[in-house]
Amino acid sequence: MRRSLILSAALTLLFAGAAKSQTHYIGVYNEDITTSCASCHGTVVTAWEQTGHATTHDSTLVENSHYGYNCFSCHNTGWDEIADNGSFDESIVMDTSAAGDFAITNPNGYEDMKNVQCESCHGPVGSDSTTVDNAHMSNEADLSAEACGICHEGAHHPYMEQWSASGHATSAEMGFVVGNPECVHCHVAGDFIEYAKDPDNYEAPSSVNPTPEPITCSACHEPHSNEYPGQLRFDVTGDMTICDHCHNGHVGDTVDYTSTPHHQTSELMRDNAAKFGYQYDGVTFTNSAHTTVVSDGCIGCHVHMTGFDGVSANTSHEFEPRVEACAECHTDYYTVVDTSDHDAMFDYRGVQSHTDSLMLVLSDKLAMATEADSSTEAFQKALYNYLAVESEGSYGVHNTNMTDQVLVSSIDNFEPSGVKMDEGVPSEFALDQNFPNPFNPTTSMKFSLPKAQHVTLSVYDVTGELIEILADAEYQAGNYRVEFDASNLASGVYFYALETDDFSQTRKMILLK
Repeated sequence: MRRSLILSAALTLLFAGAAKSQTHYIGVYNEDITTSCASCHGTVVTAWEQTGHATTHDSTLVENSHYGYNCFSCHNTGWDEIADNGSFDESIVMDTSAAGDFAITNPNGYEDMKNVQCESCHGPVGSDSTTVDNAHMSNEADLSAEACGICHEGAHHPYMEQWSASGHATSAEMGFVVGNPECVHCHVAGDFIEYAKDPDNYEAPSSVNPTPEPITCSACHEPHSNEYPGQLRFDVTGDMTICDHCHNGHVGDTVDYTSTPHHQTSELMRDNAAKFGYQYDGVTFTNSAHTTVVSDGCIGCHVHMTGFDGVSANTSHEFEPRVEACAECHTDYYTVVDTSDHDAMFDYRGVQSHTDSLMLVLSDKLAMATEADSSTEAFQKALYNYLAVESEGSYGVHNTNMTDQVLVSSIDNFEPSGVKMDEGVPSEFALDQNFPNPFNPTTSMKFSLPKAQHVTLSVYDVTGELIEILADAEYQAGNYRVEFDASNLASGVYFYALETDDFSQTRKMILLK
């Protein structure tokens, strides 16, 4: 009874916005009335017939010893033991002496209301006279997680509480979503549903509901169709899975390394993951086995499900990876990984430790960058790759080879120059005389760029032998200053030369010790 009252109260709140005249359940096939759900929505009903909801109270289940009266409220349509409104409970009574601990009192009503039909989610659409109330056509679909969570909760079907602990549950509460319509199809349930109907022609709305629903159950799952496993709106295999539609930071084959990486997670799980990060010319980037072995991509590890054992079940709808998924392929997993340590539970064969060490090397280099360095392509590419690996979040697990190659190539291709940027934008190119001159052992050189150029600043001895390259990168327009330390050089005459796309100049300096 407590369960029934909770359901009754929840349904009352759930459909409080519907027209008050819609109080009676009629059923999807009701042959006693002129119009039923199937009469007008035949295509949708035909698709629904292929879903699990259409067989939640079939004969096989009814004969199961674990299934009985206390299960009916979630396996059938309508359950309100107080109101007389045609709901399923009006066609049965509890009878512990009968098979399945129930007896049918109204065979027609029993057949009309069995299974999870349209009105289980959309609410009753019939009038008191048991005819379809046309006012239901103006009802808006309830996209809240609670609409599904009325039944999908608890130890038996723990979706609701797990989803509530996930990032999906708060994705629409971020302030930027309301102000940025282009974000909503990945953060708001209703807009993701619209996007799913036709991704190629979806247009972002001009404004956003200030209190939108986050990515709830109905955003990812299509209640009316079983076209894809789990009643998902997109497939879980292939080059473009349901997760890829949002957890995909690239558009096209080019990478804007001046931007901030955003949701690149699933790119590392694709066999064509060669688009991850900025990839330097001359470096071979390869994928790891996960991109082909894990056939269902993100789902295989992040929605790794264990069935109901009569006590509890785990459906992974918090979307956190599970070591159980790793252990299915890596049979030595539990012997080589301390799964009790949350920070190390996925550090199989030291993959994450190795990635951490590379990220530390790269972050130290980036931290040494001067203001002038920060405007160079070399810095921006290296920073982009650091942020790409950081935001991707698996620290090498998704694609060990690719992650390693992106970080190593970034380390190899960026060196802090020591070049500092002064104020102002010059009107012409210039290479100033070093100061002090003569010097011992350090001196400062200044150069000016009226526009962005690739700059090389080098030091030579009197024989023309290259001593040191002080700068070799792209720089924006500005005034720059670089320090030269000659502590390891002998006294004598040296030359420093500036080479750009449009300008070159060489000056002499003297080291006196």
